[in-house]
Amino acid sequence: MGTPGGTNRTGRSRLIDRVLLYHEQTKHQTHAYSRSLGRLDWASQPDPFRHYKGSPLVLLSQLAKGPVETLAYDGIFSGDRRALPLDRETLSCFFFHSLALSAWKQSGQTKWALRVNPSSGNLHPTEAYVISGPISNLTEKAMIAHYDPYYHGLETRLELSLGEWNQMAGGLPEGSFVVGLTSIHWRESWKYGERAYRYCQHDIGHALACLQTAAMMLGWEVRRLDHFSSTQIETILGVGGQVGHEKEHGACLLAVVPRATLPKDRAPVLHCGDGFFHTLAHREWKGEANQLSSFHHDWSIISFVREAIVEGEWTPASFTHQEPGRDSQSLPVSVEAAAQSKLATDVIRGRRSAVSMDGETAMSIDDFYRLLWRVHPALNEGFFTGLPFETNMALVLFVHRVEGLVPGLYLFCRGGNQSSELKQALRPGFEWSTPLGCPVELDVMLLKEGDFEDSARTVSCHQSIASDGAFAVAMLANFEGPLSDQGPGLYPRLFWEAGAIGQLMYLEADAAGLSATGIGCYFDDAVHQLLGLEGREWQCLYHFTVGGKQEDERLQSSDAYGHLTPQVVDAGK
Repeated sequence: MGTPGGTNRTGRSRLIDRVLLYHEQTKHQTHAYSRSLGRLDWASQPDPFRHYKGSPLVLLSQLAKGPVETLAYDGIFSGDRRALPLDRETLSCFFFHSLALSAWKQSGQTKWALRVNPSSGNLHPTEAYVISGPISNLTEKAMIAHYDPYYHGLETRLELSLGEWNQMAGGLPEGSFVVGLTSIHWRESWKYGERAYRYCQHDIGHALACLQTAAMMLGWEVRRLDHFSSTQIETILGVGGQVGHEKEHGACLLAVVPRATLPKDRAPVLHCGDGFFHTLAHREWKGEANQLSSFHHDWSIISFVREAIVEGEWTPASFTHQEPGRDSQSLPVSVEAAAQSKLATDVIRGRRSAVSMDGETAMSIDDFYRLLWRVHPALNEGFFTGLPFETNMALVLFVHRVEGLVPGLYLFCRGGNQSSELKQALRPGFEWSTPLGCPVELDVMLLKEGDFEDSARTVSCHQSIASDGAFAVAMLANFEGPLSDQGPGLYPRLFWEAGAIGQLMYLEADAAGLSATGIGCYFDDAVHQLLGLEGREWQCLYHFTVGGKQEDERLQSSDAYGHLTPQVVDAGK
C-alpha cells in the first residue's frame, strides 16, 4: 500500500475501477445481501490464534498494569505524559492494553476468548509483529517477533545483528521500536464471504487505535511509516513466503517513539535498502505458521481487489484539519464535568461489544458531546496525527435517547470542508440548525427532528441494536474524489479511519457507563437514499451504536490468562 514504483494515470484509473467494482459488488441491498455462504461452516472454522511452532517464545509480564495502574482514563489524552523507558515491563503493558486477551466467555461447553481490540464477529484477522533492538530485561538481541495474544508473548522469528538494527533504526529516536500489522482475510471470509475485505480493514483501524491509546498511556506516540509497499512489509515481517487462503497480507508499519522526540512535521524513517530486503528474504526464519483450517472456501473478488490495491499507488494527502480555536487538549467546562473517574486500564480492558441494547437507557448530553470531541481530529490531535490515514469521515447521527437533545437525524462534520460539501450533496429541505448547548468547536447540525428509530434499524439490516441504543452512527466517507486523487491504496485506509473512530467510541461509551458495538451489516445505498446522496462522492463505510446493553446472564466469564499454566506453555511450544 505504499508507492513502490510508478503507475501511470491510465493504469491507476484501471485499478481504481477494480476497487469501485469490488465496493459496488459487496454492498448489501434491501433485496439481496452481499455474497457469502449464508451459513456457518463449522467444519472449516479458522483457529483464532496464529502460532509459529518452533519459534522461541518469550513470555511478557502478566502483571502488566504496573506502570499505568493509577492512570485515570482522561489522563491518556492529557498530552503531558512523561515517556517511560522501553523495557520488558512497559512493552508488556503496551500489548496488554492494545492487542492482548481481555477475558474468556463460556456458554455451556463452548468457550471463547475476548480481546482488547474489537473484531468483526470476534474473528480477529489482524496479526502483529515487533521489530526492535535489545530491550532491557527481555532480550539482549535485536529481533523481529510475532506477538501471540494467547500466550501474551513474543515468538522470535528472526534475530538481527546490532549493526543491522542500528542501520534500520537510524532515523528513529532512541527507545523506539516498530510494530507491523498483517491481515488474514480467510478468518473473516469464512463467515462474511465477499464483504470480508471491508471488515478486515475495519479491524486494522480498531488495532491502530488500540496501539495508539496504549502508547499514549506510556508517554509514547505512534508514528506512521508510509514508505513501504505491502510486499516490502511482508518481507520485513517474515510472511512474504506465505501463500494460499491463510496468507498474511501486509497492512502497515508503525514507529512507536517516546513522546515529543520527533517534530510533528517530521516523519520517522526506517532504513531498509534493496540489499536488506534481499537478505531478509533469504534468511532462515524460525517457526512454522500453524494451519488455521483444514479446508477453505474461495472468494476470488477479495484477491481481485487486494491485487489492485497492492499494484496501485497511494499518494498520501497532507494532514489538514480545521483549527480548533483553543488548546486542542482542553475540553469545554460543560463537557469536562461529565468525565468519569474510571481508571484507564479498566476502561480499555473492560471494553466489550454489546450484543443487544435495552431500548431505555439514555445518554447525558455532556457525555454525548464529549464523545464527539474525542473523535474530532483537531480536538484530539495527539491521537490522530500519527495514524496512517487522513480526515475523510463525517458522522450521520440517529439520536434516539440523548438527554437535552430532541430525537432526530444529525450530522457531525469532523474537519476540512465537509460541512459545505455535504450541504450541497444532501437532499434539500434539511434544517441545518445548531443544537442547543453544542460546544462551538463541534460542527453538529440537526438535519431533521423526529423519531428515526425505524430508519436506523432498517438501514442497519433490520437490527434492533441500531434503534435500541441512545444513538446510532453511519460513518460517511468522502470517497470517489479522494480515491481518484490518492490512488487505490486509500480504499483500505478509509475503513481504517472508520475503525479507529469506532474504537474511540467504544472507550468513551464505557467511560460514560454505557456500551457500544460496531455494525458491519447495513444497506449501503439505503443510507445514501435516506440522505439524498447520489453517485459515489460520499459512501457509507461503517455503522455503530451506543447505549445501555442487555446483559446475558447465561454467559460465564473467566480471567484472560488463567489458562497459562506451565503445562499449557510447554505444550504450545
